[in-house]
Amino acid sequence: MAESLTPPLQQRMLEIVERIEKSLPEADAKTSSYLAALRSEIQRSIKDGSAQAELLAQYEEAYNKLTQPANRIGIFVRFLEDGLVQVLHGDTEYVSTVDPNIDPEKLNPGIRVRLSDAYAIIGFAPEGIGGQVISVAQVLENGRLRVSTDAQGTQGRLIERSHQLADVTIKQGDEVLLDSSGRIAIEHLPRQGAQNYFVEEIPETPWSSVGGQHEAIEMIKESIEQPLLYPELYASFDKKPPKGILLYGPPGCGKTLLGSASA
Repeated sequence: MAESLTPPLQQRMLEIVERIEKSLPEADAKTSSYLAALRSEIQRSIKDGSAQAELLAQYEEAYNKLTQPANRIGIFVRFLEDGLVQVLHGDTEYVSTVDPNIDPEKLNPGIRVRLSDAYAIIGFAPEGIGGQVISVAQVLENGRLRVSTDAQGTQGRLIERSHQLADVTIKQGDEVLLDSSGRIAIEHLPRQGAQNYFVEEIPETPWSSVGGQHEAIEMIKESIEQPLLYPELYASFDKKPPKGILLYGPPGCGKTLLGSASA
């Protein structure tokens, strides 16, 4: 029964036992022994109750952590009026609030933050694990970047710089790493020196290197070489050279070699 009592009641019972012990004559050893056993039981019950309360508090804390909703991760953009802020979550922008416990000095453009169900900033999020690398097509005067979204550079969009890149010199042709929203550059990747390989001298391909295809060789000579070598003869007969020759046939019959020799 003692273990089911509340701690304040157990403490009150312990005080009563102490009073009884003080009021008994010293010769009443049997009663004193009973009271000592009762005191020990009450103290054990108080100790067990405290341990159970502490264990229950730990269970409640673990339960609250496991059942609390997951936070969204967004990107802080800038401060607005009246203590509001602008944040990005995916492709959507939100005007939100900030938890008063967060230091505003640590909120820099491009930093990852944890968002509540109401999209309020309630904490900071860890760094991202990666993102899209894109080429810079133009650096504007206000610091924003125009990036290319296709290989030809005909399409693009404007992005902002994160606080890490506020004072970084970015040049046209450099690459930047984008955040998860694709709207803020968070890392600068300088352009690497490209090494171009080219053939300084192109070797000529003589007609003798073409095996067979004598009929095709003669036709190409008559259609291409002779009008270039004897233009006055063609002009005297008012004959115009053909605009081109179509070479066709199965692989390996010499089409590429004929084209190289005629060039």
